Amino acid sequence: MQSPDASEIKTTESNSGNIIGDVIIGKNNPSQISKKDIHNQELVLYHGAAKKFSYSPEGKYDLLDTGGDGTTDYGAGLYTTDEHEQADNYSMVRGRRERSIVYTLLPLNAKMLDVRDKNESRYNGTLPHKFVQDWVKYTETYINTDEYKKKRPVG
Repeated sequence: MQSPDASEIKTTESNSGNIIGDVIIGKNNPSQISKKDIHNQELVLYHGAAKKFSYSPEGKYDLLDTGGDGTTDYGAGLYTTDEHEQADNYSMVRGRRERSIVYTLLPLNAKMLDVRDKNESRYNGTLPHKFVQDWVKYTETYINTDEYKKKRPVG
């Protein structure tokens, strides 16, 4: 798993609680798939955004999508779901709007932390206490850096 500054936070069998853990997703190159066929792929992800933003292949955002609503449960990042309706609802709640902003994503060899329960993937798993403590400590340190303060939305 990567932290907001792209440093690695390792998850192993012994420290991952009952979550699935680190996985690599996306086998098909999105640049070789038509927009019409993207929804027919094995794994399509959706992001329900609070407001519009631009994303580059290098992973640089022109606007950190925090929405100012306190919904970044595991820190700043691009939260996704495989259910369009869930992303749609999430966008409307986060953006306090009547029309949603949903981005469709087709990952290619993307490393992600899958927090679903490894025995019952319909539910989120429990993160181990030490992992959460380490993440809180890291986040508290990170939000006091000049890098974060430059990115942070005002207001």
